[in-house]
Amino acid sequence: MLAGNARWHKRVIAHGRPIDDEEPALAAAASHFEPPLRANPSWAELMRRGLDIDALECPKCRGLSRFIAAIIRQAVVRRILRSLGLPAEPVAPAPARAPPGYADGYFDVA
Repeated sequence: MLAGNARWHKRVIAHGRPIDDEEPALAAAASHFEPPLRANPSWAELMRRGLDIDALECPKCRGLSRFIAAIIRQAVVRRILRSLGLPAEPVAPAPARAPPGYADGYFDVA
């Protein structure tokens, strides 16, 4: 957001006025239009904005992937992972540990 009385307000906000040809940087910035943000963005949009990852981009052809199905049956998921040569069994969680400094006596235990 830019305050209404900011020095750059008239250069940044066009308010429907045509952009001068004298300022090509502003013209280039105005030609790049991003759609307004949705109130509830999709997971793919959040990945793109937060991590700069296009989750729907095909890694082979750089084309747009589309959602086909969600596989939720564990037996089917494991069979697919094994056929791809990937680990199919879930990883066991690591045991809980004390917070840093606990063993050094920084925390008083009552």
